[in-house]
Amino acid sequence: MLQAAGVGRSAVEAGMRPDLGWVPLPEGNEGPAFRRPLSKGWFMKPHFTVQSLYEEILRRCEVQQYDLGPLYMITKLAASRGDARTVIDAVAAVRTARARAGRVAPMPTRLCADFVAMCVACDAPDVLAGALTRSLELGLLLSHNRVHDALKAWGAALELHKIEQVVSAMEPGGIPPNTKTAYIMIRAAVNAERQASAEAYADSLRVRGVRLHQTTMRLLEAGRHRQREAEAAARIDRRGGGAA
Repeated sequence: MLQAAGVGRSAVEAGMRPDLGWVPLPEGNEGPAFRRPLSKGWFMKPHFTVQSLYEEILRRCEVQQYDLGPLYMITKLAASRGDARTVIDAVAAVRTARARAGRVAPMPTRLCADFVAMCVACDAPDVLAGALTRSLELGLLLSHNRVHDALKAWGAALELHKIEQVVSAMEPGGIPPNTKTAYIMIRAAVNAERQASAEAYADSLRVRGVRLHQTTMRLLEAGRHRQREAEAAARIDRRGGGAA
């Protein structure tokens, strides 16, 4: 899905054309919502890379040209963790330029959604955590739903350390972990057969005042049952080995 949206491809492959701007065009859709011309003169190179586009963004900020089209494009082009770090620097530069001009409104919701999707596609939990802790500075007001989408992606891959990195930044980012966050974390730990981690998550979240849903409690109990069965099987194996 992310690849279809243009993440990790060149500007031309992602459907970014000088006449239509950064927005990829769905087949057969020629409606006005998909025709968003960029400011004249900025998109003259159809083969921008993340680095060259970042340099172009900095140049434009120096002359108070801070439209958001290039930010949408650079999030689509990012394909690595290093690219994602460059993107967050680009967002900071544009945000600073806009603030100097008195434009202090947060970044659009769609740009926030694209940013989170980029962090997942680039496997960059550190960048997402950084964006959360700098949310006001960057103007990226990320919602629980967006962050949960990222957590679910890393949870499906059983990458608990990435989940932990992002969750640790949620409260400083103004969106403290909630009941759904707890479910995602505990489900990932149980699926990874790391019951001790699941129990630690549950204890930590309870201390922070997070209520565990009944579904989450059933997950915990299922994990405990599996752990008891595994321990019983291990004891039988040890006894069998001793008898031999």
